[in-house]
Amino acid sequence: MIYFLLDNKSLSVFTESSTKQNLSLASKAKLHLSISNTLNDSKKLNSIIARALDEISEEINLTNNLASIIIDDSILSHSIVIRSKKYDNIDHQIKEESELKWGDNTTNYFFVSEEKKTPKNIFHSVAIHHLLREKIKLNFNNFGLSVKYMVPLSSILTVGLKPSQFSVIKKGNKYQFFGNTRKGFMFFK
Repeated sequence: MIYFLLDNKSLSVFTESSTKQNLSLASKAKLHLSISNTLNDSKKLNSIIARALDEISEEINLTNNLASIIIDDSILSHSIVIRSKKYDNIDHQIKEESELKWGDNTTNYFFVSEEKKTPKNIFHSVAIHHLLREKIKLNFNNFGLSVKYMVPLSSILTVGLKPSQFSVIKKGNKYQFFGNTRKGFMFFK
C-alpha cells in the first residue's frame, strides 16, 4: 500500500516502514497550479494530477500497487446536518440542505456522509468536487495504481479523539483545528 496526501499545492507520498508502525515521506511533488483555482477546469485539473504523479513515478515505482489517498480538508466542503423528522432518509435531507447552501454548484459535488457517535442525529457531510474525484481516480489508474481508499484528512485525525480533544495541524503561522465535539464535527482555521 502506498499512501498519498493531496493538498491544494502538493502531492506527497508516504510508505510504510519495515515495522509497519509508522509512515515515512518518500516523495513530494509541488503542483504547478493550485487545485482550488482549477476545480471547474477538467483539462487543467487532469494536467496538475498527471504531472505530479509523473514526477513521483520517477522516484517510486507506482505500478501494481494499492493506493490510499488522503485529501486535505481545505479542498473539500463540509456541512453539519441535524436529522429532521420531516425527511424519510438522511441522503435526501443532505441533498436538499446542500442545494440551499451551494445553489447550482451542488451538481458539481459528490457527497459522503458519516454519522458521529454522539449525538446520533448529527451527520457530518463531506463533499468532493466531482471533477477532482474523477481526475484522481483516472490518473491514479493510468499510473497502475488501484485506489483502495479516498478519505478526508480530518477523518484520520479525529478517529481516536475524545469529544473534548482537538487535532491541530501547524503550517507556518497558520493552524487548522479538527475535532468531534458533542455538537458534531468541528473544523476551523
